[in-house]
Amino acid sequence: MQTYLKERIKEVLTDVGESIVVRIFGPELPILREKAEEVRQAIAGVNGLVDLHVDVPQVQVKVDLEAAARYGLKLGDVHRAAATIMSGLEVTDIHRDGKVYDVFVCSLPDKRHSLTDVSEMLTETPSGKRVHLADVAKVKINPSPNVIKRENVSRRIDVHANVRGRDLGSVAREVEQRIRL
Repeated sequence: MQTYLKERIKEVLTDVGESIVVRIFGPELPILREKAEEVRQAIAGVNGLVDLHVDVPQVQVKVDLEAAARYGLKLGDVHRAAATIMSGLEVTDIHRDGKVYDVFVCSLPDKRHSLTDVSEMLTETPSGKRVHLADVAKVKINPSPNVIKRENVSRRIDVHANVRGRDLGSVAREVEQRIRL
């Protein structure tokens, strides 16, 4: 058992928050991703392993330039609309009692969890007409690392998991055994 402070120190020193981390090193990102997926599949059935993941899924918006042009939209217009939908956009500040508050415009959080909902979000055209994001862009989910990490001048990718319902030591031994095969 660890105290909160010891857990935070471990997290800072190792750069991870999960209980189990398999770190894979190499120069080529496509090969690293391939090997990480092999490791993920090899350990997926380990009893007690939860929250197993390699990459962070990200929404990719690829603008259909012809479709956007039909509505009078440019590439940057669609990208700004998609970014506002997904991340928000600061539109102004409110000054009250000597403090400054940022005002953001964004979509409702529950509307960002479904690819269908994101595709159906509306964006305004120069004519004032509203069109669905899917009408002017292809919206899909791509797994991608949120950061390309390096250690000792080598690229690395991590396979992360937590442990629940079983002791950490026995889960770690089983993970090691499955990876060695």
